[in-house]
Amino acid sequence: MSCLNNCSNEKKKYMSVIVTAYNSEGTLSKCLDSIIRQTFTDLEIIVINDGSTDNTYTICDTYAAKDKRISVYHQQNMGLPLTREKGIKLASGKYISFVDCDDWCEENMFELMTYYAERENVDAVFCNAFQHKPEYVTKISNFNMKKGVYKYGDICECYYLHLFGKLHSDPTKIAGYLWGAIFKKELFNQVIFFNDICLHEDELIMLQILQKVNKIYLIEDVLYHYNQCNENTLSNKKGYWLNYWNDIVNEFTYKLQIAEKFSLPKEVYLRRLTTYLYKNYLRSIKNETYYNNPVGFCGGVINIYRLKDLYLLKKYKRFLIKNNFLLYERILIFLCAIKLNVLAYIYYSIKYKRMRCYYNDRKLK
Repeated sequence: MSCLNNCSNEKKKYMSVIVTAYNSEGTLSKCLDSIIRQTFTDLEIIVINDGSTDNTYTICDTYAAKDKRISVYHQQNMGLPLTREKGIKLASGKYISFVDCDDWCEENMFELMTYYAERENVDAVFCNAFQHKPEYVTKISNFNMKKGVYKYGDICECYYLHLFGKLHSDPTKIAGYLWGAIFKKELFNQVIFFNDICLHEDELIMLQILQKVNKIYLIEDVLYHYNQCNENTLSNKKGYWLNYWNDIVNEFTYKLQIAEKFSLPKEVYLRRLTTYLYKNYLRSIKNETYYNNPVGFCGGVINIYRLKDLYLLKKYKRFLIKNNFLLYERILIFLCAIKLNVLAYIYYSIKYKRMRCYYNDRKLK
């Protein structure tokens, strides 16, 4: 059952900041503190507790009690896409921004971004971020481009198309994240939030809203902190991933739907999308060799022959960018095409010593 604190503000705010929280008792306070302390104060903070099982519930209510700009919703777990969709429906601001519950912002982030949004009369503003990992901190950006105003045509080749699938030949790393940006709320009208997606949720939204922008503005300031020190996040997931191939197929299918929705020419996106599908087909075989696969070595072999929707590989094979694969990968793809998937499985098992770890772990038990 949903619960709302501070749901009725006296007037609409200029900026709506949406925070989706799930089992974030260790990071949520720092996240919310960074928003509360913003030098830009004309904002509402919408916090949605998505069925957390730790102390997140109490933290949310505590912050709502001490800052009237914070509205808190508690709900049963719905997943990130549907929770974000709910936050957008609740938002009343002219602009919307997303801050993940593990992350935090520089205090002048929204002041700078709203300033440029109004000065340049753009639909969205993007900043750079620091990526925090246990071993290091590095600077990353959504767009590896200079400060300034850009139209869709300016970012299509160097950014937008990359969201369909990254290639080894891409000169820069593209980060298709919703955070580190502000967007006019109207961009989200008729955007589809796919509820059964576990990979690259942000990319699916970005592919849709960037089709609607007239202009965006990029700033070079580093204003957002992307925290990847939490071992429980999907981006830090290690070891066996249950239903990995199914998640890849879902992502592929939805990106295909988006491209068709906006009538993009097939040659514009299908080469990247197909290459991405094949790359992750090989990864799905490697995934089954992980030592913590609960079904063991023989079960992993059975699983690779039970993967569904493999017809997609054959259907779109003509769009495959073959030179984006190393020689051994091309050989593995050929072996799989002639039903010798088990040889690819054995190759990954030997190369990454997964089964040695698996059996050593069993002996210790």
